[in-house]
Amino acid sequence: MTMNKLVANDQQILFTDSWQEKMNNEFSHSDNDMTFEDIAKLSATINFDSFLAYREAVGRQTRNIISKMVVGQFKMKVDHSGIKRLFDENAVLLESQWLAEYLSKKTIAGLIS
Repeated sequence: MTMNKLVANDQQILFTDSWQEKMNNEFSHSDNDMTFEDIAKLSATINFDSFLAYREAVGRQTRNIISKMVVGQFKMKVDHSGIKRLFDENAVLLESQWLAEYLSKKTIAGLIS
């Protein structure tokens, strides 16, 4: 979510290659501020092998994005429109406003570290 939406201005990996369905994951947000019930449901239903494969796909995409960046880009601040997209596209829930505020204070290098 972070690199694709805030750096590459692209869609989440979750919505490519049917990852959400493969993982049997009904949650499309960042999973921050989930209730105990939602955590238990996710834990009980997620396809763990698909989750690991998804994590590898996210890592590959992150490395791809970073490899195309030039040195000066790492010092750039996160664009406010990207933060707004997190909410518009339900990648971050309103209950997780703190996360958006945290990310909005970061540089691109800060997102990576």
